[in-house]
Amino acid sequence: TKQDERNYLALMFPVSKSLYSKIIQETYKFHDHIIGLIENDEAEADEVHQMNIQLFPVTKKRGEK
Repeated sequence: TKQDERNYLALMFPVSKSLYSKIIQETYKFHDHIIGLIENDEAEADEVHQMNIQLFPVTKKRGEK
């Protein structure tokens, strides 16, 4: 795959538990929105793409070794 055919975005950020829950909700909304776009596309598909949405901690929780 050519490098110009890939779209890559990344963020690393501090987050509270309450904001984390809101971010998770937003990722599900975004996922559903993309599915809606795909389902409503009237043009015939000519490629297959993969999209990944990941959110995971990169720090240890307090008290973990």
